[in-house]
Amino acid sequence: MRKSWGLVLLGLLAVGVIYALCRTELKDTTPETPLATPPAASASVTPSPTPSATPEDIQKAASEAFDKQLSETTAALPHASDLRKLSAEEAHETPKILLRAGKMLGQVAETVAANPQLKDQAVGFYRECTKNDDYPTSVRSLCYVDFKNLAKDQSTQLLPEDQVSPNVLKLSKTLSEP
Repeated sequence: MRKSWGLVLLGLLAVGVIYALCRTELKDTTPETPLATPPAASASVTPSPTPSATPEDIQKAASEAFDKQLSETTAALPHASDLRKLSAEEAHETPKILLRAGKMLGQVAETVAANPQLKDQAVGFYRECTKNDDYPTSVRSLCYVDFKNLAKDQSTQLLPEDQVSPNVLKLSKTLSEP
C-alpha cells in the first residue's frame, strides 16, 4: 500500500515538474510584447489586428480569445473519475491526461505572463479550479500555486485555507518549493 502511494506522489510530482518546464520553456521563447502569447496558444489567443483597431478593440479581442482558451482548458481538464477509469498499468506511470492538463495550465500561465491585462480573468479561473472537488488533487494544486502568485500581484484576497483541501495545500507547497 505504501508503494502505491509513493508512486502516486511521484506521478504528481512529475506533473508539477512538467508544468514548470513547460512554463520555463515557453517563457524563454516568448517575446516581450504587450500582446505576445505562448507559441502553443498563439492561434487561439492573439487577436489579429486590423488597421482600424483601437487599443480598446485589441484588448477586448484578447480578453475574448483568453475566455475561449480558459473554456477550452476547463473542458479538457481531467476529473477524478477519469483517473479511476485508468488501467493498473496506466496508473503506475504519470497518466497522459495529467500531463496534458499540466501543459494546458502552463499555457494559461504563459498567456497571462505575456498579457498582464488578463490577470483578473485568470484569478477567477484559478480560484474555481482550486475549489473544484471534481478535479484531481494534482490539477487543483497547480491551479492553487498560480492563484496564489496572481492573487499577490493583484492584491486579491487569498482563499482561506479551510476552503482548500489539505491535500491541495500540501502538494502546492511541494510544488512551490525552489
